[in-house]
Amino acid sequence: ALAEEILTGIGWKGEHIEQRLGAVTDAQLESRPALLEAHQVRNLIILDPQYQLSREEAEVTLGKYKRFFDEVELF
Repeated sequence: ALAEEILTGIGWKGEHIEQRLGAVTDAQLESRPALLEAHQVRNLIILDPQYQLSREEAEVTLGKYKRFFDEVELF
């Protein structure tokens, strides 16, 4: 995923995104809690074929990813 690639590029180590984010503090990455929440929703979508994502939840989740991308100045 793009967020994982960015974290790897920054140099944060770990096998997966949770490990990479576990190695940093909210002071180092203000969007860390939001990114973790967004990633949890992503996992639900991928791992549970019965999961129903509402439009509102999709918009909130995309906003959390956007907050991270803005912080790392992707766009």
